[in-house]
Amino acid sequence: MKNLLLTFSLLMICLEGMAQGVPFPNPYGGGPGINTIATHQLDEGKSELQLGLWTQARIMYNMSNIPGPGNSFLSETSNYDFFRQRVRFGADIRFVDTSANVQAGVYTQLEYRGGWGGSSPAFSDPRASAPTINPYNNIQPRGIRYGYAYAQWNNQTTLVAGILPLTDAYGGALFDADWDFNVGGIALGGPFLQKGKYRLGLVRLIDGVGGDEDQVGKNGQLILAEQSYPIGDLTLGASVYHLNVPEELSFLGLKETWLGATLGGKSDAFAWKGSFILNTGEADDESHTGLAIALNLDAAIGSGKLSVLGLMSTGDELDKTEKAFITPHALLGTGGYWAKAHIFTPNGPSDVNDFGLEAGNRGRGLTTLQLDYGFPISASCLNANIYAAWFNSSTELNASKNMGLEFGAMLNWQIAKFLHWELGGAYASLGDYYGDDPDGIYELFSRFQFEW
Repeated sequence: MKNLLLTFSLLMICLEGMAQGVPFPNPYGGGPGINTIATHQLDEGKSELQLGLWTQARIMYNMSNIPGPGNSFLSETSNYDFFRQRVRFGADIRFVDTSANVQAGVYTQLEYRGGWGGSSPAFSDPRASAPTINPYNNIQPRGIRYGYAYAQWNNQTTLVAGILPLTDAYGGALFDADWDFNVGGIALGGPFLQKGKYRLGLVRLIDGVGGDEDQVGKNGQLILAEQSYPIGDLTLGASVYHLNVPEELSFLGLKETWLGATLGGKSDAFAWKGSFILNTGEADDESHTGLAIALNLDAAIGSGKLSVLGLMSTGDELDKTEKAFITPHALLGTGGYWAKAHIFTPNGPSDVNDFGLEAGNRGRGLTTLQLDYGFPISASCLNANIYAAWFNSSTELNASKNMGLEFGAMLNWQIAKFLHWELGGAYASLGDYYGDDPDGIYELFSRFQFEW
């Protein structure tokens, strides 16, 4: 394994590449949005203090028969509904030294989550509470979502430390900051050979505090290294992520590594990106090697945009792991906006309720094809999208690989400049993978949101 990591690291340097578009935690346009509202001059105009604010408030309504909440099961579904409310507030205090071309500051984002009305499930957030060992920053209904200090030199190299928003190089298929993968650690990023970019990071992903003996124990660390480099009209990328959870943490005791590469390009009317990820790991003295490949396409068609996602990951039978492709989402119970569906996978306007399917299908493997077409209805304020998604397991469950077909539609109304209302619905026809003659699953959802 050590030789494999060394070889891949050397290969990364030779390729000079990482995936473009990785949102390095950076308050200067690459991270959480900030609106500068006040500036105070210092040192006779040679430096200044800037105060920035950001806020977001949303009310979400959900009606469905998705199994889990409301005592609904695949074999005997029942209807239920609930509301969710979430408020976020961010503040940025930044020192700008124009003479030395240095910026430094602190960014903090607070969050409140809660539910009200209807037959609301017991938890204010659908993510499970397990494992008892604290994974990442799984905040309570009231808490700090982000909180980090930063410094930037020459508008290029950035150093951040604290609770960081981190997203992988594959559109959130492994970990996703937008879905609260916010972890305590340190990260460094900047230019690589002028045209390229790099990001390095070390985060404490599993916290040993709160173990069986109620004492401070060892911690699980996630190491990440990424690079990107443009070659003509293409962008070549490479990345390595390594997770080490010691056996002293009763949660698992495992070692997982993800080695990956991306290649993409774009024009005025068309964009594409291909991804390849090799996952090797060991848990409970059992080793495994799995892989995933994906292709994302975006094309302008008529007045709208067609988006296509194709993904395949390897898997193994129940209670076997030899060919399994394991994701951090599966290990930690997190989610990501890697897909286009609303029932099978998390999706922003409906992410309070879904199956939580991730790219590895919990080690059983997954093949999926998803299409989404978005188009304007009114040139000024009303847009719509329709989608369809097919899911198939790489291995059988209940003597079937057919997971099902999902389709749906959504309207987006821009009521005012910062105020949106989304209203949509989805239906999933489940295959025998979920048992004999499972019921059809539906979901109606609404998101009323102000963001500035």
